[in-house]
Amino acid sequence: MTCLTQFLDSFLPNVAATLVGVAAGIPIGLRVNRSLLQQQDEKARQERQARLRQALDWLLKAGERNREMLVEARDHMKAGQYMTGLPLDLSAWDSLREVIAAELPSLDLRLRLARFFEELALFGAHAERLVTALFTPDPTPDKMNHFQAQTLLGGPLLPFAERLVVDLEKLQADLLQEQRKLGL
Repeated sequence: MTCLTQFLDSFLPNVAATLVGVAAGIPIGLRVNRSLLQQQDEKARQERQARLRQALDWLLKAGERNREMLVEARDHMKAGQYMTGLPLDLSAWDSLREVIAAELPSLDLRLRLARFFEELALFGAHAERLVTALFTPDPTPDKMNHFQAQTLLGGPLLPFAERLVVDLEKLQADLLQEQRKLGL
């Protein structure tokens, strides 16, 4: 019996220590794990905010450059002139649309940004077509002639440019307001 007593004397304290360690360790381990997950979530949130802030800054800069080009094109059209090589910045949207789609909470702003850049690309294509038509001496049937180009210049292209300028100014103001609202 001495062997059994010796065994129990050494076994029971170890079992008791193990049970106490497990009972105390699981809640502590869960608390540590929860704390680590919260830190990871906060870090991921801060990284998303930084990406969104940078994307909005770049879009605002591209918007300002595009506004300057649109105002210049509009003023030329009002004077009955045209611009060649209109350098509209469409690449900012192409590069940042995924970040905006994933991180910008306002669905309205996401849709307006997408629509604006689609319309800006369309305006650029029409302006390029206009310049091509004005400089083509003998237009083929699929090209505009000089008269059609002049009609486009004073016709729908001018109000299109004016509307894009107004839309862009409103969009930029709303983006700045959204930045402030999000604390970016």
